[in-house]
Amino acid sequence: MINLKQPFYAYFFGLVQADGHLSRSKQNLNKSKLSIELNIRDKKLLDNIQRMLELKSHISIRTRKTNFSNSSTTAIFTLCNMQFNREIQDLGLPCGKKADIIKPPNGKFSKIDYFRGLLDGDGSLGTTAQGFPFISFVTSSEFMAAAYLQFLQKLTGKCKKLKRNKRDNVYNIVVYKEDAVQLATVLYYPHCFAMSRKYKKARFIQRWKRPKDMHRALNRKCWSQEENQYIRQHTILQSSKKLQRTPQSISMQIWRLNK
Repeated sequence: MINLKQPFYAYFFGLVQADGHLSRSKQNLNKSKLSIELNIRDKKLLDNIQRMLELKSHISIRTRKTNFSNSSTTAIFTLCNMQFNREIQDLGLPCGKKADIIKPPNGKFSKIDYFRGLLDGDGSLGTTAQGFPFISFVTSSEFMAAAYLQFLQKLTGKCKKLKRNKRDNVYNIVVYKEDAVQLATVLYYPHCFAMSRKYKKARFIQRWKRPKDMHRALNRKCWSQEENQYIRQHTILQSSKKLQRTPQSISMQIWRLNK
């Protein structure tokens, strides 16, 4: 039984939604295959997954030519347990193509570990050319992008627009500086189950401090439905005292709502 309240299974499910593939045999519908293919440098993660699942599986090595390299070597984890794969499918990993339609699981699950799995699969952690830490997440699923933005909003208190980029028609959601530090600290907590190289990058990001001479931009605080309702029913002065916002910001939000 896969329990997504448990950190490992929540992480594993996020990873397979990002980097996994589920297929079913056309000749025998009772046979299915779950696979995860990673760069050979991340093989240790697959070894750890194999150890944690304690199910019959195997890991193979493949070298091939790709669009990015004449010789790319990967490690492939394969699991053909029908019952386990059926549970994975029921939780939200469809057979075949999945990139545009995956969504977070229903019910309660460990969000911290789940989103870390997604980032280990489809995320990037590092520093910009200027030395600022960043964490990015790329997805073509609107469901996944909306859920991740909601998670970021609760964590940082900042609003980000749900918008695909024009070049690839995907969502590329990036946080920088203190927001990246906060996200890395929450997701990549000590001794968590994670891809080792991204865990090391996250621990590096956590140590970043803003230089004393660097200007700090004002945070853009999101408006909740309760706040929007309050300012509609009260004066600007009452709203300012109650919500701890400036009269200018309240007036602007009223204008947005009326518009």
